[in-house]
Formats: sequence, structure tokens, C-alpha cells
Amino acid sequence: MEQNIPIYFTTLLFFTIGIVAGTYTIKALSYTQKVELMEYLEGFFQIFRSQNFDSNQLLINSFFNNIKLFLMFWILGLTLFGFPLILLLLSFKGFVLGFTIGFVIEELALKGVLFIVLSILPHNLFHIPGLLGIGIISISFSVFMFKNRIKKQRIYNRKGQILTYTITMLLLFILFLIGSLVEAYITPILMKLLLTN
Repeated sequence: MEQNIPIYFTTLLFFTIGIVAGTYTIKALSYTQKVELMEYLEGFFQIFRSQNFDSNQLLINSFFNNIKLFLMFWILGLTLFGFPLILLLLSFKGFVLGFTIGFVIEELALKGVLFIVLSILPHNLFHIPGLLGIGIISISFSVFMFKNRIKKQRIYNRKGQILTYTITMLLLFILFLIGSLVEAYITPILMKLLLTN
């Protein structure tokens, strides 16, 4: 763990930079762009009020989205120069989260805070640690591969190393699965409570 402290710090730093950049980007939006985004958000609320969501379908969609993200990190971790791309991907995920939170709070004020607490926070309590976890592991493995190539050292038991890397990643993916379950079966109930009040 001590050897990987710089990786922990860098991973968290890039994710945080993404969040901050996302929140500040809202300031650069024009009035027209804000109106269009607000109309989209209001449309989503109306659809949510008038329709019953299929939680099973929502779970499937969330699961496959997380699988795609997981595979991207896993593949990049196996490459020599994957770690810069992993950091960019983490920054992008942070940017999206920061932009969403910032926009909702700016436009909806107190109701926006409630919306975040009830609809964005619950599943992200699992998704964000999972994301940072697979980010750290994939960066660590990519850096490990890179260092060995630079030093021209033969990797001892390469298959075993890759297997350990994969199992560790899969264990962290459990957090994504829990997050998907929360997103599919708990978040819609909380949102219904918010939108009916």
C-alpha cells in the first residue's frame, strides 16, 4: 500500500479535478443552453411521474453500462501506456458527475439538493468507491507492466499476475453490482417520493 500511495493520490486528484471542472463548466453555459438542459430535465421528471419504470430493465441497462466501463479499465490496465488513458477516463467520469450535481443545484436550489441526495447519491455510494478502486488497480498494473518493459525485466509468472489482477478487479466490481441494484430498485422509489411532494 505504501508503494502505491502516489497512485492513490493521483487517481483521487484526477477524479476530483474532473468534478471541479464539471461544476465550473456550468458558469460557461449560455442562457439558451441552460434553458434547453432544464427543459430536458423537466421532461424527464414528467415522464417519471406519468410512467412506471421497469426496475428489471433498469438493472440490466445499469449492469451492462458498468460491464463496458469495467472492461475498458481492465483492458487499459493490461497495456503499457494505459495509465494516462485511465486517468483521463476517471477525470471524464468526475466531470459528468460534477456537471450534473452543479447544474441541478444551480437550477433547482433546495429541491436540487434533495434530488441529488435521493437519486444520485444512493447508488454512487457504491459506484464511486468501485470506480476509484478499479482505477487504482488498473493503473497499478499498467505502471507495473510499463516499468518492467523499461527495465527490460522478464515478468515472473505473467499468467498468474494477470489472473490476480483480474480477480481483484472482479471483486471490486461487486460494488458496481450493489450500486446497480440500488439504482434499479431503491432510487426510483426515493425519486417517486420526491416528485410526488
